[in-house]
Amino acid sequence: MIDATGIGELYLSPPVYHEQKNRKEREVMRAWLYCRVANGWSADASDHLALQKTELERFCAEHDLTIVGTTLVTGNGRDELLELVHNAVEQDTFDVLAAVSISRFGGDIRGILQIGQELSQCGKGLCLVRENICTLPDVLAEQAADNIEMGGQML
Repeated sequence: MIDATGIGELYLSPPVYHEQKNRKEREVMRAWLYCRVANGWSADASDHLALQKTELERFCAEHDLTIVGTTLVTGNGRDELLELVHNAVEQDTFDVLAAVSISRFGGDIRGILQIGQELSQCGKGLCLVRENICTLPDVLAEQAADNIEMGGQML
C-alpha cells in the first residue's frame, strides 16, 4: 500500500460499477487519481488539491472510469509517483493513472515518458486531462467516438 505519511494523503474508494451507455459490456476500468501541488500544506494548497480532485472525478465519470484511489501530494511527489507506478505493476491496483496536467508530474519529461512506458508495457495507461492525452486505448477510442459525434477535431 502507498504510504504518503507526512507528505500527502491516501484515499481508497470501493469500486463502483457504472451502467454502460451505448457500448457493449466491458471490464470496469479502475482509475487512480494523482493530485499534486508544489508548495506546502496551506489553505491554498488544500484548495488546489481539492480542485484537481474534483476535475479528475468529473473526467472519470465522463469516461466510465471507476475511481479506486486518490493520492494527494505536496512538494516534489516523485517518490509517491514511483510507488504508485510500482504498485500498479506489482499489485494490479489500477488500470489508469489520471492527473489534471503533465505539470503535476514535475518537469522531468524523460521520467514521465518512462512512467508512461512502464505502465503501457503492463497494459495500463496514463491520462492527462488538460492536455487531452491518454495512453489507454479504450479511453482513446471513447474520446474519438465522442469527438466524431460532436464534430470536433482530434490532435
